[in-house]
Amino acid sequence: MIACRLPSTLARAWTEQIPLEPAVVRLEDDGDEFHLFHGRVRYGASSRKWRATLVRRLLTDHDSFPGAREITGPADARALVDEVATNASILARALDALYGTPDLGNVTDPVSELVYIVLCWRTRIPTGRTMLDDLRSAFPRWEDLVRPEARQRLEEVLRPGGFLTNKSTTIVGIIAKLIADFGAADLSPLRGRSDEDVLAYLTSLPGLDLKGAQCVMLYALGRRVFPVDAHTITVLSRLGTLAPLVGELVGLEHRVVQRRLKDAVAPRLRGPLHVNLVVHGREVCKATRPECERCELRKLCAFWRARQQEAASEQPSKPVLVDLFAGAGGLSTGFLAQGYRVALAVDSDRSACRTLKLNHPEVPADKIVCADVDSLTRKRGELRRLVGRGVRVDVLAAGLPCQGFSKVGYRTKPHILSRPTLTNDPRNRLFKALLRAVAQLTPEAVLVENVPDMRSAGEGKTNILRRLERGLTDLGYSVQSFGLNAARLGLPQVRHRLFVVALRGSRTALDAREWLLQQHGVDQPLDLTSAIEGLPHLKADEGAMLQAVELAGKKRLLFHHEARAHNPLDLKLFSLLRPGENSLVALERGGKTLMRYSTDNFHDKYFRLKPGEPCRTIVSHLHKDANGFIHPYEDRGITAREAARVQGFLDDYIFLGSRCDQFIQIGNAVPPLVGRCFAAFFDHARRTRPGKRQRGNHR
Repeated sequence: MIACRLPSTLARAWTEQIPLEPAVVRLEDDGDEFHLFHGRVRYGASSRKWRATLVRRLLTDHDSFPGAREITGPADARALVDEVATNASILARALDALYGTPDLGNVTDPVSELVYIVLCWRTRIPTGRTMLDDLRSAFPRWEDLVRPEARQRLEEVLRPGGFLTNKSTTIVGIIAKLIADFGAADLSPLRGRSDEDVLAYLTSLPGLDLKGAQCVMLYALGRRVFPVDAHTITVLSRLGTLAPLVGELVGLEHRVVQRRLKDAVAPRLRGPLHVNLVVHGREVCKATRPECERCELRKLCAFWRARQQEAASEQPSKPVLVDLFAGAGGLSTGFLAQGYRVALAVDSDRSACRTLKLNHPEVPADKIVCADVDSLTRKRGELRRLVGRGVRVDVLAAGLPCQGFSKVGYRTKPHILSRPTLTNDPRNRLFKALLRAVAQLTPEAVLVENVPDMRSAGEGKTNILRRLERGLTDLGYSVQSFGLNAARLGLPQVRHRLFVVALRGSRTALDAREWLLQQHGVDQPLDLTSAIEGLPHLKADEGAMLQAVELAGKKRLLFHHEARAHNPLDLKLFSLLRPGENSLVALERGGKTLMRYSTDNFHDKYFRLKPGEPCRTIVSHLHKDANGFIHPYEDRGITAREAARVQGFLDDYIFLGSRCDQFIQIGNAVPPLVGRCFAAFFDHARRTRPGKRQRGNHR
């Protein structure tokens, strides 16, 4: 027991009725750096200590962390903690961006906070706060509550919140114990004690549970603890963010969950995460009817992802797509929107595969394979095994890597020095892997997308396009190839691409290009302004990878709208250019001393985009610099989000990997709009094909 005299300032504070100070909880920066996007982890001082302690506990205390029972050593434990810490950090940042860690009525005075916690039992926050203020007005000192004559007045004040007997008895019991222990209704003697001692004392008070004690510690004593209420449990159970550590939370007793979660979150995240999880649980992730479709966190939520997978599994008769060289999933996105299901998506880029998995939970995780397509098709029966025995493939699509065909790439310095040719680039032999895949899966249709320069790759019998067409014809397909500018389909971008369309056994005169333009062509293409309007204005080196913005009257999470930093010379050069002008104009206006590149090969190395026209072609070179994609009005390069919008990706499409990875994925993607238009064409071809088979999932 601790003895303490009543501070002389306490009586004066009550007599003067100083207004209670609201407790403010903020998401602090302790030097931590967690990135959902590219897996980089850096811990500040407090988090390093937490990590080391948690790693030791994972190896010894399996009962407290049932999700980590498979851990075999320190390296596994550290990797798991880093994964959970990263996901929890992103969750905390997202919630803080959406809700701003609002005031829940808590106060900084410890005893007042104790009383407030009791007043809010099964009572709304505004009512609880009003009762707290009324109590302070009715009783000059908390010690007055223990007088017998105070009971009637106490219950009058508590009447609006209900549960009079329970609340009044608890409050009086708490005040009486404080007086007995400290000589006054005061908690200041606890301030110098450890978290464990403070928690032990607070939970010894009448009627105060672990969550209530931690709220007092968080709001009034400034301790980094993680209070857990019903909303917190509901939201975290659905999100699954901490499940790799603490296991499944559904169905467990409240006290068990509280104990499991107590140390599972890094200290700096605990307060803001608690506050915003409470708000999110009340407003969106409700206990009985969660409003998943308006939840900005749904792509990070295991509950929503499982529901999407379940819904997809209930529709097995959908037409089937196999997407080779799938990248970040642009083509798959378009086909899925048209009603297809993806039986397999393959790409060798790990970050791109992670992007596809995150954005398409309806595609089973084991059907998104990170592998080399060439090697995969050389393994006898492997591709068919991955797709599924007996699954009939309606469309096999392949966005063959275009860098080996693109003449633009051959003007870059590395290619000039190495002097490669179009025919000896190993990427240009991947069409053979495609032909092997067609032979193994015998799809009803084949779609190949590439740059127009594929037409001139090789001469005569070595011409790659002709060899691809001949190979498809030999496999029993009617083949047509054509160029198409995606702007004519409604994309806000000039994007000329070569397409190869092959229909199995078909001798129809159906012209794919003509059909696409008739059914989906637009008279007036969308312009750049229409694509990027509504996004926050930025200067160079401004923005964030994750922020909340008002879009279409609603607060939304926005990813990847972060302008890169530019050197002073480039910024001055940017300022010389008007929309539609390039490097040559900058030289004419006195920019010769600013120019760091030769204009012999690239006169458009610097280019300011024109707002009233479709954007120039989004390319993967954006991962190096954005000098050729200067914002129409702002002196900076376009952001990854702006590039993604120009490519037709919705704002909720999240790209994983570093910023370089993101630009590569965006630049290499087949625009989802293009994928959807071709999916509609293949639907039409299947319906109108003479002697067509009935729609079915298996052969």
